[in-house]
Amino acid sequence: MVLKSRHRIRTSDLTPSPREIQARCFAGMLEYFSLFCAAFVAATGVDCLAVAIGTAHGLYKFTPKLNIERLKEINAAVDVPLVLHGGSGTPDDMVREAVRNGIRKVNICTEFVKAFGEEYIKTQNLPGFKYSIPGLFAPSKQAGYALARAKMELFALNNNLSPL
Repeated sequence: MVLKSRHRIRTSDLTPSPREIQARCFAGMLEYFSLFCAAFVAATGVDCLAVAIGTAHGLYKFTPKLNIERLKEINAAVDVPLVLHGGSGTPDDMVREAVRNGIRKVNICTEFVKAFGEEYIKTQNLPGFKYSIPGLFAPSKQAGYALARAKMELFALNNNLSPL
């Protein structure tokens, strides 16, 4: 094809910038993300897949927004359990929705560390507290148990399992 114009056309006008190419590739990848996931599972033989649907590790400074539509597409495309990284601090209703749509493992270590740490500090500040291993760690351990029980009930209720 011959382009005729009275104006000079620079190559840079016709060639997308690296940023534009990256944006187009990313948009295409998102469009076919579930196919990439299926190909990855088939090629690697992984026994579970951590999905990128809007969460991150650690505590949030904002409320995460989960891409449930993407999760549904991935869940339909793969035959392995799906993992939600960064479940700590993700609102319960979002976790419920994610579990309803294929998430089978939720990583919440940061919430455990936080519960343990808060109870540890509270225990040290009790009037008459005396340092001992059981006196210091037992209440923190109980806080971890309570959190685990609450999370297991949250996940089980949304997975048609009987609550604890």
